[in-house]
Amino acid sequence: MINVNEVLKIFLSLSFSGALAAALLFAVKPLYKKRLSKTWQYYIWVVVLLRMVLPFAPPVNLIGLYTSSQNFSGLSQRFGLARYLRQYTSSYIISTNGLSGAEQGNGAGLSGGYNVIVTPGSQTASENSGIIANGAFKINNIEGENPLTSTYTSMQILCCFIPLTSLFLLLSKIVRYRIYTKHILSGAKELIDTQTLEVYADVCANLGIKNPLPVLLCKHADTPMLIGIFKPRIVLPHCCLKPNHLQMIFCHELTHYKRNDILFKWLVQIIVCMHWFNPVSYIILWEIAKNCELSCDEAVLSRLSSNEKILYGDAIVAQISAKVYKKTAFSAAMSRDGKVIKERLVFIKQYSRTPVIFAKLASFVLSAAVITGAFFAGVYAETGASREAENSLTATLYAGYENSGDKTINVWSYASEMEEIANRFKEMNPNSEYKVDVTVIPFSIETNYEKELETALAAGGSNAPDIYTAEAQTVYNHVNVSGYAASYENLGINTNYLLKESGTAKYAADIGTNKNGELVALPYESTGGVFVYNRSIAEDVWGTDNPKVIAAIIGPGWDKFLEAANSLKAKGYSIVSGLSDVWVSAGQSAEKPWIYNGELYIDPKRAEFLEVAKKLKDGGFTNDTLSWTDEWFIDMRGEGKSPVFGFFGPQWFIDYTLEPNCYILHGDWLACEPTAPFWLGGSWVFANKNTNETAGVKNFLEWLLFDTTETGFQRIIANERIDKYTPSKLAPISLTVMENTHATRFVLGGQNLYDELLPATQKVSASSFGAYDEEIESIWFREMYLYTEGKSYDKVLEDFKKEAQEIVDAAQKS
Repeated sequence: MINVNEVLKIFLSLSFSGALAAALLFAVKPLYKKRLSKTWQYYIWVVVLLRMVLPFAPPVNLIGLYTSSQNFSGLSQRFGLARYLRQYTSSYIISTNGLSGAEQGNGAGLSGGYNVIVTPGSQTASENSGIIANGAFKINNIEGENPLTSTYTSMQILCCFIPLTSLFLLLSKIVRYRIYTKHILSGAKELIDTQTLEVYADVCANLGIKNPLPVLLCKHADTPMLIGIFKPRIVLPHCCLKPNHLQMIFCHELTHYKRNDILFKWLVQIIVCMHWFNPVSYIILWEIAKNCELSCDEAVLSRLSSNEKILYGDAIVAQISAKVYKKTAFSAAMSRDGKVIKERLVFIKQYSRTPVIFAKLASFVLSAAVITGAFFAGVYAETGASREAENSLTATLYAGYENSGDKTINVWSYASEMEEIANRFKEMNPNSEYKVDVTVIPFSIETNYEKELETALAAGGSNAPDIYTAEAQTVYNHVNVSGYAASYENLGINTNYLLKESGTAKYAADIGTNKNGELVALPYESTGGVFVYNRSIAEDVWGTDNPKVIAAIIGPGWDKFLEAANSLKAKGYSIVSGLSDVWVSAGQSAEKPWIYNGELYIDPKRAEFLEVAKKLKDGGFTNDTLSWTDEWFIDMRGEGKSPVFGFFGPQWFIDYTLEPNCYILHGDWLACEPTAPFWLGGSWVFANKNTNETAGVKNFLEWLLFDTTETGFQRIIANERIDKYTPSKLAPISLTVMENTHATRFVLGGQNLYDELLPATQKVSASSFGAYDEEIESIWFREMYLYTEGKSYDKVLEDFKKEAQEIVDAAQKS
């Protein structure tokens, strides 16, 4: 019976192996770019493509050694929507579903350091398993693979999600191709001009083509092209083409036909759809497309005289001059984008057909090297020599470790990523006398993390957490109300020095400082925000997509934002999807919290924004959606009521919300500083003042929050990803690390996100942060929305004050 989990592991390893093979080719590119034929540079990518689809490798290979010891079971915990799910869903239940009988019987080999709560309604192990106690699933051995999964395991979800997405993308390309073909061929007429047909017949004869393809004149064609898979045709636009240019055009398109370039393009498209989650596949696609044109030029030039070479270049330039240029992945066109055309013209000018024996020898040697490298990059393997090698390596690295963890640090969290953090602590501190047990209580209908945490803290004892996390909405209560938070200074952490040394974001430290001026909490990642905008729309409206220029256009200040909205509206664009997008940034413009000195306080800047919101509504500057709705997600891929210019959000929004939903527009986004600085979300880390493991807690917190060395967590999350299989790296709370890290994003076209996120985060203020923000904020936003719909200003304030005051009164009584 086929094990789908193993198939998925093999497939993911093939994707990574293909990326390694591609990296090898790019690494040696400076050696061959000007020395080897363009045809070789085109077809050598077949090796990489085969590496991405054929699961064959020697017994000992790089990927096999690496992946056989890695934890794949938690793959989807952070893949794609994991951060969104942990904050916004209510049905994520940890269970024992998926454990083998042997694992349920004695717990041997289970990964550890976790107390994973088994919630009511989840599947539990058999009564005689011996590993269920007091409602918790207790695992003590840290080593090995974590078999605990959600009700639907991560691997099961991915086994469905990846191929379904691949199929969807491929079908969408086929549909788009059919639409494109029908559009091009609508109203097409067969070429009947005798002079042109004679030129065409001569070219076919010279190329040895016995059955010439049909030649059509199409009014919808922007450039000469070869189109069609099963019934290929040459398409000419309805524009004046010189007879001598036509000869060059026919040579080019028929060369594509003889080499079956369209079929090869579709093969590449299929593989890219299969590996849609791998950004390297899109780089490979672009490189192959470029080399396709260059190698076709090379094949044509090999048949031309010196004068005809000049004429061939002129024919390409003529297509640009006439502005008959349109990108398409579904045809073989004589023109492509400007950078490629420039490279082609330089190549045509420098082309020489003089054969060099050394070049041929080098081609053979490099081909052998690339094939060997791709072969030994390998594939996931669990048995054989690779397994033996892995076991030997693991035994060497962790010899004696089982006896080193004599003391235990109990960590409680609602976020499953804390499990991986605990693993990293062990990995980076192999000689530590402490081991880390993690209790995960995900947010769900059946569980109440806050209530469970308060109960455990109040009860104290060995089961109480030494370290615990709180989400942004409840940080204030844990900082100033709960009474269980220990001062970092009292733990022995030199906070004044470490905050400065690591460059911790000021807003985070301010939020985690209690009324006595003591630092009691910090998040381990930054959630400062940026404005992410569509670069094509920016070019269309303002003639530039430069992030610094766009930031100056949309702000600072909401008057500039409204001016920008007006400019966009004139071109048929909406500046944002809806008012909730803007409020993410505007809501933090206030200088004081909602409850100030024990009383309800409406900051003037919040009140002033009512007019900004109304102008956005009355001007039709948005698509009038609400965040986290279907319409909002549709706007991300440019298919809403009108194209949307941008969204406000932190890094996790870009990676886990925008990127999965804007796949049509991948690479067409950039980030800039927002109109007003803001932060959104995050997990704050606290220490229990009653902990008996002060030294261990101190060591863990210093490593997690302040350590900027190569083995420190701040540098790890900025450069490595937590579990090596997450879709992105995290933004560190250490601005020192952020400043020295290059965080490129495929969805942002390779932009270094930290160039914009760093200065934006430095400007964030926590002055508006306070208790009960979430409840009061939701009331205010509702009334603000009703104001834009016509409710009177006085009535808005009256109703808001009445409802919000109830929250303030309840807070004072508690």
